[in-house]
Amino acid sequence: MMKFSLKGLKREKRQKETFLEFIASLLSCWLITIGTCIILDNFFYMQIGVKPIILQTLFTMVFVALITRRWWIPLIVIGALTSLILFGALTNDIFAYLLRGLGDFFKWWFSMLPYESYWHSIIGFTLVHTFINIGVTILFFAITRITKSPWFVVILSLGVLVCTYVTGFINYNLLAIPFLVVGIFPFVASTKFRNKSLP
Repeated sequence: MMKFSLKGLKREKRQKETFLEFIASLLSCWLITIGTCIILDNFFYMQIGVKPIILQTLFTMVFVALITRRWWIPLIVIGALTSLILFGALTNDIFAYLLRGLGDFFKWWFSMLPYESYWHSIIGFTLVHTFINIGVTILFFAITRITKSPWFVVILSLGVLVCTYVTGFINYNLLAIPFLVVGIFPFVASTKFRNKSLP
């Protein structure tokens, strides 16, 4: 009876995700996110380029990966940020002005980015791209971590790749293709999916 339970425990340990598998899934998610954000970058009046997209998605991916590994880390982060915001708003006029400015920014964003606004500038579009890149990173992270399926990653990459040609902006979107294609391989090649039959 004791031997059976020990074998069961060993099976459970084998089924747990290894660190290498975790890194492989993050790498795939990050590369696919970069490719998608490059395509989205092309839809706006001003583009921010590939380098900021790579950095923004990387920092977001690392941050989200850290706070999802332990349940108590998000509580500390949210508590610290809330305290800093409240303290800054009470003691610093510049910080309060920044918060009011962000309120105007979101009004401009949800008003479909009108030309006559102050935010219709490099600063405004940089903020728009930053928020979108963060949102796409979190979305793709959630998708890849919940499904944990190599087939889903392949379909996701190919789907975004097809959207590249549907938009009609092929020249700029060619930059996205290497990221979307290469993003398939780390997830599929990780040890978790060795027994999966893939073409």
